[in-house]
Amino acid sequence: GVDYFCGHHFDDSFICLVFARPVKRPACPRLKGQGLMRRAFFGFGSLVNQKTHDFLITPAELKGWRRQWIATTVRDFAFLSALPDPSTDILGVTAVMADQNWSDLDRREYAYRRVNVSGRFAEHDETVVYQVAPQNIAQNLKPLLLSYLDVVVQGFFAIGGEVAVTNFFQTTQGWDAGIYDDRAHPIYPRAQVLTGAETELCDQMCSDFAVTRVP
Repeated sequence: GVDYFCGHHFDDSFICLVFARPVKRPACPRLKGQGLMRRAFFGFGSLVNQKTHDFLITPAELKGWRRQWIATTVRDFAFLSALPDPSTDILGVTAVMADQNWSDLDRREYAYRRVNVSGRFAEHDETVVYQVAPQNIAQNLKPLLLSYLDVVVQGFFAIGGEVAVTNFFQTTQGWDAGIYDDRAHPIYPRAQVLTGAETELCDQMCSDFAVTRVP
C-alpha cells in the first residue's frame, strides 16, 4: 500500500507525494481499548531517516510549524529545531513509542525538550515534537554539518523522493549559517553513506539555496 500527501509549497505551487508504507518492526505501541495510550513523536529532521533508529515510522505532516537551523551552547554546530509558524506546514514522520523507549530517545535528543502537538494528530492520544530547549540556544551563528544534512536529505528522499527533499529545503530557515563539509570524515555520530543520486541531490539543493561552505 501507499500513503499520499498533497499540499502547497510556500510559493503556492501544488505538490502531491506518494509514500511507501513502512516495513520496519513496530515500536511496541500501547494500545487503546486496553486502557493504555498511543504516544508518538513527530520527527522532522534526522528522525525521518529510518537508518538512524529502529522505530516504525509513518510519513506525516505537521501543520503550523517550520524548521529552523539553531545554534546551541551544547554543540559546536547548528542542528534543526521546529518552531510554530501558522504560514508553514512541514513534512516528516510519526512513530508510536513504547514507554521504555522514551528515555533512549530523550538521550539522543538531549539538547531538546518535548513540546506537545497532540491536537494536530487525532490518531494518537499524545504526540510530541522535539524542540531545542530555550536555555540551550546560542546567540552566535554556527554552521551546520554536511554529514547531518546528508542524513536528513537521505531520509526525506526515502519517504518522498526529490519532491520531499525540495519541500524540506523550502520549509527550513537559517541556511545563511553556512555548512561545514565533513562528508569525508563525518562528525555526526549517526552519519550514513549516501548513494550517488542522494549526494548529487543534496549538493544541488545546497547550491540552489546558496548554502555556502565554511572552513
